[in-house]
Amino acid sequence: MELTYEENKLTLHPQGRHRGTIIRIEEITSRYGTRQVEITVETMSFDGDIEIRHIKDWPNATFKPNSDLGKIYTAVSGQEIVPGLTIDTDQDLMNKSALVDIEHYVKKDGQTSMRIREWLPLN
Repeated sequence: MELTYEENKLTLHPQGRHRGTIIRIEEITSRYGTRQVEITVETMSFDGDIEIRHIKDWPNATFKPNSDLGKIYTAVSGQEIVPGLTIDTDQDLMNKSALVDIEHYVKKDGQTSMRIREWLPLN
């Protein structure tokens, strides 16, 4: 069997603000043993570019006002998180949209990657 090393050529998502719709949610365990939510977001730019792209976000599975997951919920629902609020991610996040601010950054290994910097309401 012949094997050839091919450099990974990651196509970076364009930076900036995009309309993002949550199309997939899965609970996972991180390599450090913490519960996380893997969220796949389908994006479209606001400048008329209709090219649809995908990007993932991995917030911890902690739900409170200042947690990453709480900020995502607030952005897509427009609702404040109050004590006792329980959400169902399939009903309250799936297929919901928000403004996602995407940035590029340099990882420890020197490669450039991308991430969702911030989730904001569309209005």
